[in-house]
Amino acid sequence: MSKFLWGGGMDRNKIRWVSWPNVCKSKEEGGLGVLNILNMNRALLGKWSWRFANERNAVWRRLICSKYNLDHASLLFNSKIPTKSSWIWRSVVNTDFKEDSFGPKFRSLCRIQVGSGQFIRFWQDIWAMECPRKVSFPRLFASSSNQSGKLIEFGEFSPLGWIWNIQLRRSLVDWEFDQWTNLMTIISYFSLSREASDALLWKGNVAGFYSVNSCVKICSQASQANSFWKKILWKGLVPPRIEGFVKLNVDATTSLDWKSNGIAGIMRDEEGIFLGSFKKASGPGPPILMELKAVNEGLFFFDSVRAGIKGRLIVESDCKMVVDWVKYEALCPSLYASIVRDIAVKLKELEGVIRWVARTTNIEADGLAKSGTTGKPKGVVISHTALIVQSLAKVAIVGYSDDDVYLHTTPLCHIGGLSSAMAMLMVGVCHKFMPKFEATLALKGIEQHHVTSLITVPAIMADLILSTRLKKSWKGSDSTFSETNPSPVRTRGVYVGKPAPHVEIKICNDGPSNVGRILTRGPHVILRYWDHQIPDKTLNSIEETWLDTGDIGFVDDHCNLWLVKRTNGRIKSGGENVYPEEVEAVLIHHPGVFSSIVVGIPDPCLAEVVVACIRLRENWQWSDDSSESSDQSNGLFLSSTILRRYGREKNLTEYALLNF
Repeated sequence: MSKFLWGGGMDRNKIRWVSWPNVCKSKEEGGLGVLNILNMNRALLGKWSWRFANERNAVWRRLICSKYNLDHASLLFNSKIPTKSSWIWRSVVNTDFKEDSFGPKFRSLCRIQVGSGQFIRFWQDIWAMECPRKVSFPRLFASSSNQSGKLIEFGEFSPLGWIWNIQLRRSLVDWEFDQWTNLMTIISYFSLSREASDALLWKGNVAGFYSVNSCVKICSQASQANSFWKKILWKGLVPPRIEGFVKLNVDATTSLDWKSNGIAGIMRDEEGIFLGSFKKASGPGPPILMELKAVNEGLFFFDSVRAGIKGRLIVESDCKMVVDWVKYEALCPSLYASIVRDIAVKLKELEGVIRWVARTTNIEADGLAKSGTTGKPKGVVISHTALIVQSLAKVAIVGYSDDDVYLHTTPLCHIGGLSSAMAMLMVGVCHKFMPKFEATLALKGIEQHHVTSLITVPAIMADLILSTRLKKSWKGSDSTFSETNPSPVRTRGVYVGKPAPHVEIKICNDGPSNVGRILTRGPHVILRYWDHQIPDKTLNSIEETWLDTGDIGFVDDHCNLWLVKRTNGRIKSGGENVYPEEVEAVLIHHPGVFSSIVVGIPDPCLAEVVVACIRLRENWQWSDDSSESSDQSNGLFLSSTILRRYGREKNLTEYALLNF
């Protein structure tokens, strides 16, 4: 071939104006499409790597392992070449590990399929990410008690399935919890099976089996095309950053019984501007099916709104298995083949791509349903770091240990109950739950289970103290529960205490007074409200790193924080937020109410109680008798009992139904 192109005769050759690698390029890339013999030879040698992984009982494999001291129970061989190895074995190893134009592409086409986990090395093999675990998590690898173990050695089978259990030689320091959280999140999507077998799959074709032709075709392609015409003809293949893109993140949530599942997604443009979102119930099913439904629903959502959107669609999912199935349908089990095929067809129709993204430290972890100062519920985005730091601070300040028994008195949908539960989980505390807080039931549980710690709000503490005083058999020396008064002499406001070590507090006042708005900052602060379209009124416009709590207070000479009042009309009753506008909007729809005003008045037990002043409509009368007979005579009577029942029917909380 060389003589045909450049030979000028028997005695002389022409000048080689074009290099041989350029001649071997495809015609679309400016070459002649001539077969590169070197790449062909590398592809033939590469087949031995694939056979080494999948033909584990072959005689030649056992011979190679014995001669070069390789692990018989390992799926892959390592890059180390013995000094006295044959040139054939050197060529096989170099084909796989040599860092040139061929090696990295060849390795990217090999995918490890997790089965029983007996032949896959946990830290060294690439089975869950694009690089080995020891490279992604070097600190955890250094602390591992089994650095060369297989997957089967890092967990156990239980009646519910496979459970990961990674043993370390020492306890983790604070900043290593981020790596630990990331590692457990990544491997949680993989589960071992006693029936399945570990294998090495080839991503170069649909069947998943190695093919020399597919290897030569893919590994011979140039990484980039510098031709002007290629940029014009293949504009759709340029990186999204150049072309403009729309990113759609999808995710799914699964309940323990697989019945209360949900899917959701949020779409943003290349500048991070919010474009839309969806959220819906997905019906019963396993987690992997919910992830597939989330991707499928996301594609239909984009299709419904894409008329006014410019840019290429990028679908991001944190389930690597789903992404691999969509890209390579041959890897998908027959059970999910139908929905995976629908996703692949729809994705091709929308000219989009799908990719896997890992759950890192500061991603949107929890959207806690929290009521803001406007009275409408707003989702709050909290990072994993914030939850971990908050929990570690509680462990350090209080000194929890695995000998403690923790009683859950607050709901886990509140950040106080959630962060406390995480702190207890970190140190291995015994958890005790109660269906609903009742002082007598809580005291009984404290005595019965020898509870040593719990979290309360003032209303709960007041009920516990009152019930303790009434219960003569209570023995304070047998429990850590005690009636204490940690605050100094009270002058005004409500005593809060000193800030935790990771919390910064600042009082923002306009005049000479030491009373002002309470601002805070630190790793515990929320990232943002979920919907960017909601104006973020809590951030100080001058210095956005400080969060305005919406409270008015001051710091005394001993660095103690005191709470004086709220900056708005919100009522804090029994630890719950009650908004006067919300209660008034419900009462005004009653046929007997002409108008109403809802206010909060001080209460020693609940901090504040809700009081509604009612103006009746014409011909209606107010009855002090709370019995139901008063409103059944002619239907034109109102009483506190009637309005409370009406409020419950309209889903008002019990804290908003006290006095009328």
